[in-house]
Amino acid sequence: MKRQLFTGLALTIMACSAPALAASQGVSDQARLGLNLTLYANGLALIDDQRRVVLEKGINTLNISGISPAMLEDSARIDTDGKLNLHEQSFLKPNLSHQDLLKAYVGRSVKVIRTNPKTGEETVLDADVLSVNQGLILRIGGRIETTVPGRIVFADIPEGFRPQPVFRVTGQSPEIHESDLDLSYLSTGFSWRANHTLSVEAASPTIRLESRAILVNRSGLDIKAATVQVVAGDVQRRTPSVPRPETTALRMMKTEGAAMMADAAAPPQRQSLGGYHLYTLNGKIDLADQTNKQVTLLAPVSLPVTRRLISETHANPFSPRQGTPRPTHPAIRLSVSNDKTTGPGKPIPGGIARMYGKDAQGRTQFLGEDHLNDLPVGATATISAGRAFGVTVTRHQTDYQREGLGRNTFEMAYRINITNGGERAETVQVIEAMGGDWTVLEESAQHVRDNNRARWSINVPAKGDAEVTYRVRVKR
Repeated sequence: MKRQLFTGLALTIMACSAPALAASQGVSDQARLGLNLTLYANGLALIDDQRRVVLEKGINTLNISGISPAMLEDSARIDTDGKLNLHEQSFLKPNLSHQDLLKAYVGRSVKVIRTNPKTGEETVLDADVLSVNQGLILRIGGRIETTVPGRIVFADIPEGFRPQPVFRVTGQSPEIHESDLDLSYLSTGFSWRANHTLSVEAASPTIRLESRAILVNRSGLDIKAATVQVVAGDVQRRTPSVPRPETTALRMMKTEGAAMMADAAAPPQRQSLGGYHLYTLNGKIDLADQTNKQVTLLAPVSLPVTRRLISETHANPFSPRQGTPRPTHPAIRLSVSNDKTTGPGKPIPGGIARMYGKDAQGRTQFLGEDHLNDLPVGATATISAGRAFGVTVTRHQTDYQREGLGRNTFEMAYRINITNGGERAETVQVIEAMGGDWTVLEESAQHVRDNNRARWSINVPAKGDAEVTYRVRVKR
């Protein structure tokens, strides 16, 4: 009797002193309360995933699924508002493959489905997996076969195999209760870029700007009903870089067609954050893996614009020009101002700007594209829209001298003819870049000097022409 009492007491003491068994549970995206996605332009995203979990008293192991396969595992942060004392966390990559599944079934039975090539009738055979070391070896009906005679069917997936990544968290809870779990982490495979449309009217002093954000997902994770923010600015990274997904995105857009355009009811909200600009996009957004989506970034706005025609060349004073002069067309430059009063009142992120205008019949025509630099409030940026086909500039060298001028001294003279075949008068800026120490000796119009450039602004009437002449002396 005493021995039985002693044994029972010992077992009781051991049970009280032993640690509680770990309560293991899966936390799928069905338990999600909210999802926030912040996209950066350098191939990175911050994912903030909120889930509801039920904690058991003692040790809890939470297997969180529905996460990005491109997670930077050492960036993960867990917050349970103090309800779970964290012990460890780990990122478990997918490990379910055909070969590994066969290895797990060595010594077990599978089904082999063989199809008659003539009738299409299927026959189900029982097979034992003997080995997969140097190739698959099966026992089927007392025969040993080394070539799979059909499709292999497995009864189940063995424990420990994961078709998708899992983030595992282990910690201790002082009691049984529900808790909000906030998992935030960085992931590669995401990016965004700004894209602008400019509507140009020939005689208008303003230009209409529409801005969109192109969201890119190459992460392996489908984003559903997320609050999405984009950050304008170059966030510094020290972790190893990966190829930027927008390069692949641009290539895929050419082959797959235009990206989807999301509905937007109002302009996104913007705020300054640590020297960057953070734009919150409207509504909940779905962004499936391997897709792009366009959403409104800034509400349409009219900005002041100045149109200039620029004809620039390098006038080489150290040798006479040879051959017949070649006519050229001046470049069309548009200076766009993010005006403090009439502009959007917020910075405009840089990106590709495509220009469109109406023809005489009112049809929209493409007028060119260029990269628009970041445009803070009050700043001005210049973009090129191609060349003015109706305006022709021809440079004629009328004189070249170097004798009797002293060592390393040269003189040259030019006549520059400008022809305007358009329906309106144009002002053409003729720019001559010259090396060395130069002085304009004669000119038909007053030039403006800008470092090593001489600039003349010449008015050319519609269906008319004009010219400018000058003589310059250069010392090398």
